[in-house]
Amino acid sequence: MKKEKLSCEQARKISIVKALAFLGHLPTRNTEKEAWFLSPLRSETQASFKVSKSLNC
Repeated sequence: MKKEKLSCEQARKISIVKALAFLGHLPTRNTEKEAWFLSPLRSETQASFKVSKSLNC
């Protein structure tokens, strides 16, 4: 099966928050402007990975 390439315009439409949730990473803190996650790269107890919802429309 041949995979289609994703254009930059299509990639910009993907919500990072939804993509992380699909991968099993749920935000520990969620506000109107941003979502905070535990780092997917290391073990931690306090969220340090921030996604700005206004920049990722």
